[in-house]
Amino acid sequence: MNMPDHIFRYTDLEFLETNPPQGKYHLLIVGTFNADIKGNNATWFYGRPENEFWCLLPRMMNEPTLHPVDRDEDMATLTQLWKNYCNDKRIIIVDLFKAVHKNLVNHSDKNLKTLTLREYTAFDFQTAFTQTQFDAVLFTWKGMNNNTLTRLKSQYINFFEPQGSLIMHMLTPSLAYSKPRSYKLEKWKEEYSSLHI
Repeated sequence: MNMPDHIFRYTDLEFLETNPPQGKYHLLIVGTFNADIKGNNATWFYGRPENEFWCLLPRMMNEPTLHPVDRDEDMATLTQLWKNYCNDKRIIIVDLFKAVHKNLVNHSDKNLKTLTLREYTAFDFQTAFTQTQFDAVLFTWKGMNNNTLTRLKSQYINFFEPQGSLIMHMLTPSLAYSKPRSYKLEKWKEEYSSLHI
């Protein structure tokens, strides 16, 4: 059976639901799903070399890259650097889904787009962030075509935009999107530059 939980369901997503953060934060970063399956060796969100997030996020904010390919630290040290970075910069990272209740060939966004309500458990962001304000909500994919990912994305937008959060739709940091890192970084910086604090 290939119907997994999110790899960080209990350590991060449900922790936020039961220990809601309070106060002002800079960014809420929203991804889709990080499946707890064989072969997923991510130590934290976006923690695989096949994903350029830990280059794009810090460099978007004019900080050095924290991507595994660019650094000499071991993964345990690097994972702690990522968590420290988010803590220092007042950033929280979540994903849409806590679990998928359907057999999927893989957990790419293409397959997640067609999930029905009964086929997933969503992260309860409204419970987690009822006492939290964000300067911006950053989605790590741009799509707004009508599908499950977009319907969930719209719930976040409708919740946070009236509170004054800027909504940012980024190019995916996944290497599956074949544009060069420099192009992605330019687009991330352009989007981020519209956030005037």
